[in-house]
Amino acid sequence: MNVAVEAPILLADVKAFFDLLYESIFKPMNMPREAMFDNWALVNAGKKLVIKEKATGKVIATGAFYLITPEEAYVSYIAVDQAYRRLGVGRLMMEQLERLATKRGAKICTLNARMEAVAFYKRLQYQSVEEREYGFGASRHTVCHMRKSLCSPKL
Repeated sequence: MNVAVEAPILLADVKAFFDLLYESIFKPMNMPREAMFDNWALVNAGKKLVIKEKATGKVIATGAFYLITPEEAYVSYIAVDQAYRRLGVGRLMMEQLERLATKRGAKICTLNARMEAVAFYKRLQYQSVEEREYGFGASRHTVCHMRKSLCSPKL
């Protein structure tokens, strides 16, 4: 698959970022679009990425992170178009976000995973910390808070 990883600069890419995020995560959890903006100020201060098909320019994945502390990055807004799941796109997004977080000084990475995504993150070496309630208004869901060390183990 011929793809490009980039920051969503064009208005069409920003719109595609939010459309994919809503359709993949928020809509299936019966959450309104405005729920996407709960922590937008923090995410906006961090880094947002999209993965696009080079041939069509279609946004097929989204992701973002921001620094909670100088050494802890929080990953959010991970979404992969249904047609591109299980093709390595999600792994590529996570690798790129972790690389950028490390460049900004992060030593650990944390995230809240939907329960159906926990196995994916465990394959990427994330460890379960605890289950938490997450939601917007009356729409509440259990998520798994996870973390990963971004430091290479010393031999």
